[in-house]
This record gives sequence, C-alpha cells and structure tokens, in this order.
Amino acid sequence: MIDTEEIGYKEYKCNKCGWVHAALPLADVVPDLFNVKYCRCFLCGAVSRWFVPAEPNNAPAGSQLQSVYVPGAWEC
Repeated sequence: MIDTEEIGYKEYKCNKCGWVHAALPLADVVPDLFNVKYCRCFLCGAVSRWFVPAEPNNAPAGSQLQSVYVPGAWEC
C-alpha cells in the first residue's frame, strides 16, 4: 500500500459526515483557492477548515479520494 504522504497528500476526513479526502498542498491549489469545490466536503458540503486527520482505516484500501484544501494541513 502506498502512503499518501509519499505522493504528496495527507488524508483528512470531514468532521460532519466522515467522508475521507486527500488534503492538497497550498501550492497545488493557489490558482483555484477560491473555487468552492476545493474548500468543502464532496459528500455533505461542510467547510474543509474543520476537517480532522483521518485514521489509517477510515477509507477502504484502493478507494479514490477527492482532493481538497485543508488549511493548516501542509503549512507547518
């Protein structure tokens, strides 16, 4: 299994519905930062700034994760 951080993503889940997303680094979304699709949950529409780090088994192995910008996920 490939670690998502190895390919440049971290897994975060929506605190409202539990849907898991791939957190994009800010450099990947700067041109589209104000595009609402990169700042909200794809399932329920919750704002991504409230997402929490996903646990290893929150998403089934092999599933495709929608990419979102999660403030603070990469700005360390």
